[in-house]
Amino acid sequence: MTAEAERHSFSQLFIWGTARGQFWGTIVQALALANSFFILAALSVYQFGLYQLVLAVIAIADAFVTGLFDDIAINDISRHFAAGRRPEAKRLFGEFAWAKAGLAAAAFLVLFLAANLIAAHYDKDIGSLVRIAGALLLLGALKNVLLLFFRAAVSLIAFSTAAMQEIARLAFLAFFWQWGTLGIAEALWAGVLATAVVLVWVAFLFRREYRRIFRGVRARADRLLMELLKRYGLLVLFRYAFSKATKQLDLWLVQVFLKTEAVALYALATNLVVIVQGFVPTGMSSTLLPREVSDERRFGYLYRRGAKYAFWAGTLIAAASAIAVPVAVDLLIPKYLPAVPLFLLFLLTTPLYGIYKFQKAVLVVLREQKLLTVRIFSERVVTAGVLAVLLPIIGLTAAAVELLVTYGGRVALFSIGMNRRYPAWRLKLRHLLAFDADDLAFLRRMFTELRHPRRWFRPVRLT
Repeated sequence: MTAEAERHSFSQLFIWGTARGQFWGTIVQALALANSFFILAALSVYQFGLYQLVLAVIAIADAFVTGLFDDIAINDISRHFAAGRRPEAKRLFGEFAWAKAGLAAAAFLVLFLAANLIAAHYDKDIGSLVRIAGALLLLGALKNVLLLFFRAAVSLIAFSTAAMQEIARLAFLAFFWQWGTLGIAEALWAGVLATAVVLVWVAFLFRREYRRIFRGVRARADRLLMELLKRYGLLVLFRYAFSKATKQLDLWLVQVFLKTEAVALYALATNLVVIVQGFVPTGMSSTLLPREVSDERRFGYLYRRGAKYAFWAGTLIAAASAIAVPVAVDLLIPKYLPAVPLFLLFLLTTPLYGIYKFQKAVLVVLREQKLLTVRIFSERVVTAGVLAVLLPIIGLTAAAVELLVTYGGRVALFSIGMNRRYPAWRLKLRHLLAFDADDLAFLRRMFTELRHPRRWFRPVRLT
């Protein structure tokens, strides 16, 4: 552990990282809303629904690239860094990066060749759109690999990347808008060009940090990635792809049982609730927790506190969003007001979402891959059944029921599994609702740190 890591407490690092993340996250969300406004204003409801279907196809392909084994690889790299094993960290990251680049190139090629087949079964124009979006998948995958390195090394210098990408995307959308050519293809091209611009910047930062961290370090000779794959098993790794790919099928179920306009309303409500969920402060958990796992008693303490704070943060954020978002939709995009009731129902799941995200980070750090795998396969069968049965009966309200079943089921399953595996860390409802001296001390520390914004932006590096 570096001297800098020893000088600062877990709570300080968590607050600084969260504050920096929320600062840039707020800017990203504002820019994303501006970008969405351009797209929603330029496209008809039908076109926006088609645009979302194209993105769903890309998301399914992307699940087999960016979602395949990111968490387990980065978790092990973080552990190597924390234990001072830089040769192992260098070897594992190198193998991981080349594997992800190869998968991204393969997915792009498959999409390019399959575009005509997709067009033949849905819409003749969708083939060219899928090809454009395929470039977005390739560039985005390469960018994400580099960003994961910063996460493993606990380097906060790349937090502004998403904001830079949204600024670039907004500039390209404005350019197309100015020339009166902003359609579905141009909206996709704006994303491709913005990702390319940001990839160049991230590559520059990565090169600098990589050379600083691994200067004079010779990578270990063993093939660590293959050992990792053998340890967790192909079934466990496949859950990452299965989770992301099958989730995108919800859009297509809405298309089948309702219509393309309903897809647009569902997509907008989903996008809005995803923006709200982005404000739940759990992002630093997966970054910092790998460095605490060696102390079992302390890790259990952090688990209970983290779940509690995620629950209350989700509750407060949902309450504020229930007031602010409907007003914003009415002012900016009134033609999408029919999506607001569905969004408000989605908000009810935000406290559960907070607990789930924190528990998932804990389980990944603890390498509890079997529990994570059991969850996804059982969940997708149930939730797909809920949509298939209820969509024809109650319409889009079925999506809210499905989301409640999803997050409620995840929290229940994870809590039961954790209680059995780690009984000393048992999480009960009273733990979520209690307020004690430690909570008061954390609030005081949080307000103290938040009064000094310069601390958030210091170049923190723990590796």
